[in-house]
Amino acid sequence: MADEAIKVEGTGQTGNIRNFTVANSPAVPIHTLMFSSGDNTASFSAAGSGAMFLGISVSEKEAADGLTGIAVDTGGVWDLTASGTIARGHKCILAGGNRIQTVDNTTAALAASGGLVIGIAREAASDGEIIRVDLGVKS
Repeated sequence: MADEAIKVEGTGQTGNIRNFTVANSPAVPIHTLMFSSGDNTASFSAAGSGAMFLGISVSEKEAADGLTGIAVDTGGVWDLTASGTIARGHKCILAGGNRIQTVDNTTAALAASGGLVIGIAREAASDGEIIRVDLGVKS
């Protein structure tokens, strides 16, 4: 998968895992950024949706396989792909396409509640670069 998220630090494979409901029909690749699309329900990342970020899928789900659950990691440090320029220490939010972006004037209102914030960038990046992000850190 392009722009796959990779865990580089954290509490291991099971320390921050939560289970969510997911629709049966779409395929969900492993290490996909997920957001809340309903009560205890996860869906693919979407830019500017105003939806709460849940975490990163830790299992693959095949399309129409009859399964309606997925495991999502909610913590640790991950290598994620930047969409646009991101400064070290800035808050990151969903950008769609399994990428992240920095909070700016257009996205500040959406990120104000903290629900969209994925975490804090540990390093600077330009568009398409992979950077380390502290997942779940809000400030």
